[in-house]
Amino acid sequence: MIYYVLLTHGAKPTGNIADHPAGRQQVNNLRGYWNGLYPGTKPPRFVHDYCRKVSGLSTLPNLARELERILTAGQGAILMDNVGRLFAACERDSRYGLMAELLAYRDHFGGLRQRGLLSKLTDIELELLRNGVIGARYSNRAARQRHRLSEEERRAQTENATHASRIARGNAADKKARELYAVRDVLTEVHEKPTLKMIADEANHRGLTTTRGGPWSSSTVGRTLKRLEETTQTESTTHDETQEER
Repeated sequence: MIYYVLLTHGAKPTGNIADHPAGRQQVNNLRGYWNGLYPGTKPPRFVHDYCRKVSGLSTLPNLARELERILTAGQGAILMDNVGRLFAACERDSRYGLMAELLAYRDHFGGLRQRGLLSKLTDIELELLRNGVIGARYSNRAARQRHRLSEEERRAQTENATHASRIARGNAADKKARELYAVRDVLTEVHEKPTLKMIADEANHRGLTTTRGGPWSSSTVGRTLKRLEETTQTESTTHDETQEER
């Protein structure tokens, strides 16, 4: 077992992270959880990264290294007090890629706030986590009984998560489409009408990825470009109708 702490503000740490303003509460939460289970024993080893803006595991080298080591060994786990801290520090357009990376280690990574490993979370809970609906406030399960949501509250929570997810996916898809349009414009200067495969190959060569963090193919390029064209056309029609009403 390894405990992981993310430091997103304050000066770069030079000493004990338990004394760092961004790490103090996280360390206390993790130690308190351990002492509640195994009083009088030494807590697991702490690992931390100092990163003001998370864009993926490449910006969290210590976490990435430990996750890969545990995955290779086939045993062990890394716990945060709340995995939501990663997504709170991650720009919205990068959250899908970050989640995809973390899910590769779902059997070895989780948080106290999530009550276990990512592999135990439902799709809805993963959506809530990815979109920041689950906040970073630590909840001590031993201190108070868990609030039971009513059917209406659960339904509202699911609807909020679905709506937030739809908006996030739409924004991410639009950004990727604009990147592809830029690639197509460059290729058009050399080729009168570049094919979808040519655009996909050039995008992959430039290191661009899909919203899920994967490589581009002819089909994904076609769908993404078509989506932005339809969105742009809808927005233009709506704008014209608004102008006519005025």
